Amino acid sequence: MSSPGAYVDGKLVELLVGPDDSGERLDSFLASSAELPSRSACAKLVEEGRVTINSTPATGKAERVMLGDRVQVTLPAPEPTHGPLRPNFDIPLDVRFEDDYLIVLSKQAGLVVHPSPGPLQDLIRMRVLDRRYVTLVHGFVAPDEGTITTGIARSTRDRIRMMVSDDPLARQAITTFRVLERFEADRRDEGFTLMECHLYTGRTHQIRVHMRHVGHACVGDQLYGRGHYEQNLRLARQFLHSWHVAFDHPVTGEHIVLADTLPADLREALGRIGGRSMGRTAAGDEICPQLLA
Repeated sequence: MSSPGAYVDGKLVELLVGPDDSGERLDSFLASSAELPSRSACAKLVEEGRVTINSTPATGKAERVMLGDRVQVTLPAPEPTHGPLRPNFDIPLDVRFEDDYLIVLSKQAGLVVHPSPGPLQDLIRMRVLDRRYVTLVHGFVAPDEGTITTGIARSTRDRIRMMVSDDPLARQAITTFRVLERFEADRRDEGFTLMECHLYTGRTHQIRVHMRHVGHACVGDQLYGRGHYEQNLRLARQFLHSWHVAFDHPVTGEHIVLADTLPADLREALGRIGGRSMGRTAAGDEICPQLLA
């Protein structure tokens, strides 16, 4: 690892390349330092001319560092630390794949993201991005699998909500589902069904809207759902998790397959009804062990 340097007026970081880092890409080497930001942010620092190697400006983020090289990074002036839009550089990001062209991360609940044009948006539009979610819904879903195809548009009564619509301007939304496990009802609820949903389109709130449409709202969904805190298994957010993604890399052509386990709060909610299981389906036998690994 690199040996940490010191800040000069809070703007300069100096790193010395050790034996373990010799031959490493510059952006990767920089990101390995606790004093510097993510790899993509470090690459931007290189592009902006803020990085030197032995007092010579770095030629690019892919330049290789060698044993004994002294690398200096001039950080930009700090952003404002007050006000409603102050930056937060301490958000923990669970990066699952990253290269020069794209990054895939497991986004935690509550982290807001915004769409932007690029290769991943192209994959969604061409329907070649395989996205699978797991959700727990209210009630007993009888068929083991099925397809929901509707139009989805913004609600005319509440601009925050989306709704199923047959308006000509509504956008087509296609969701297929497979039941993984069913749970018996008791005196407080109508039981639950654990499902895997496969998105063929990417409409806002698509799974949540479709589940409400078929009468099986997602557990914990405060916008489209129902029931009180206990009926929602003490969840403060919807039981919906992106667990599997697969695609062909738009530049390299490599087939990327990534899977994720259930977060702790969703595991706990599932554990509260574990004793009421009516058994898993064949799909559940395949998928549930991966979710709970």
